[in-house]
Amino acid sequence: MEKGIFSKHGIDLEWSDYKLGTGAMIKSIKEGEVDVIIALTEGLVSDIAQGSDLRLFATYVKSPLRWGIITGGKQDQFKDVEDLKCQKFGISRPTSGSHLMVSVLALERGWHPQKDVSFEVKGSFESLRNSVNDGSTSAFLWEYFTTKPYHDKGEVKIVGFITTPWPCFMMAAKKHFISQHKTALDSFLKATREACSLFHDTNDSLHQIAKKYDIETDDAKAWFKAVQITASSGISAPALKRVVNALYQTKVIQTADFDIEDLIDKNLAELDNDIHAMKLYNKPELVKFVRNNLIVKSIAAGPLDYKMLLDFDQHHYFGTDAVDEFVSLCGLNSSSKVINIGSGLGGPARYLAGKYGCQVLAVELQEELHRTARELTERCNLHHLVHHISGDILQVGQHLKENSYDTIVSWLTVLHIPQRDLLFKLSYDLLKPEGKFYAEDFFKVSLFNEEESRILKEDIYCPYCPDMNTYKSQIKQAGFQELKVDDLTPTWTEYTKQRVLKWRSDKDNLVSIHREDTYNRLLSFYNQVATLYQGGHLGGARFIATKTSLQ
Repeated sequence: MEKGIFSKHGIDLEWSDYKLGTGAMIKSIKEGEVDVIIALTEGLVSDIAQGSDLRLFATYVKSPLRWGIITGGKQDQFKDVEDLKCQKFGISRPTSGSHLMVSVLALERGWHPQKDVSFEVKGSFESLRNSVNDGSTSAFLWEYFTTKPYHDKGEVKIVGFITTPWPCFMMAAKKHFISQHKTALDSFLKATREACSLFHDTNDSLHQIAKKYDIETDDAKAWFKAVQITASSGISAPALKRVVNALYQTKVIQTADFDIEDLIDKNLAELDNDIHAMKLYNKPELVKFVRNNLIVKSIAAGPLDYKMLLDFDQHHYFGTDAVDEFVSLCGLNSSSKVINIGSGLGGPARYLAGKYGCQVLAVELQEELHRTARELTERCNLHHLVHHISGDILQVGQHLKENSYDTIVSWLTVLHIPQRDLLFKLSYDLLKPEGKFYAEDFFKVSLFNEEESRILKEDIYCPYCPDMNTYKSQIKQAGFQELKVDDLTPTWTEYTKQRVLKWRSDKDNLVSIHREDTYNRLLSFYNQVATLYQGGHLGGARFIATKTSLQ
């Protein structure tokens, strides 16, 4: 504001900080004290879902909020998050973020959100810290960077982390205010984006953050690097569905069955789809799948060997056999440097490191998969060989050194990336001479029918599926001189069919481990994929492209 950005856009802005949080801001806007609020997504969705006349009109911070899982400084009995099952969690107030995120943690860990955790209201951050030290609660969840100074001093211990599976801050206003001031709000968003860009580009911003929030400069840098302030009118539909589901599971709202469009003002905002629209990812099914198996095998905490995870951390077709074939075809060894695009829960990356000694950069877009993968890798003592990064490969790749990697591999991830030309060119630039780009991926055999197109776009999140000739042409246009292609359609058609049959035949055992809802959701996804292959219009192939010279 001091730089006149909002005035330049014709906006007379008065900014107010609300230290009492989202609830206080919602109360203030309803009483007419403010026109627009920027607040926690889950708090806003909760209020709107319960009949409020507020509406979301923009995503303010696209990145998720990172929560620390906190115990007392001297409570040595809680060394791992799994030790907190069936313990009492302190919360600031019912339906607060500290309450809701414990339920998200329970769901992700495979705990029952009502039976395996209990709550006690403690109010302020200070009272929560006191409670884990006097023993009235075992743990609480709070924003990580706010908590870290107290961890550094030894007052509390951070035993783990969890991030919101949705963007952390949204903008909202009353419906009638939006309808009367649409032009002004458009200008407000433009000014906010300009101010955010200036904030990110200003060298002094880090020092301002450290000073204002009383945190170390290194912590300010870490926050600054991770936060994505966008002020965008695009709002993720899958993210809103996740918020609604979490609120329903926590019994904050009584039904999850309503139209997500009713949460937004469609005159200003529009719903976007992202990879979380995919049925495999729009709830933390894969994370729960792994957590449940760890519990059943009595290895939910403590050191691991990567081999102990192989039955349930390889989610691509043919598991470790496919990874072995990749190693053989690309001639990898213990000196090889590999980028794994869409590394998921880290199974292939750990296998490459554990069996072959490869150095692997595991890049995963989805924070909850990345976080769980990193935890498992550390428990397997493979973190010296596997480095996990959470982010979009197209953005992460801009910070990597060119001509530095022996192989870049993707198992069924390229299908989620519509900007193939950018991906292939980035891969070419990052590979060493004679390096190989290896992808197992979808291609279009012939024209999809309307239902197949819908499933690919909405349930699989495959927004673009080219035919074989187009796919090969795009790879060669990136600069690759050699390309070998193997059509795997018959093999994958049979594999996906057998996967469904095996899943159904083992229903009783799987339901006992994962519960009916998770079983049915995964079965639905497996069925859809198998049906696509059997329809004859979807194919699968292996693409191996070699960079034969520097340009």
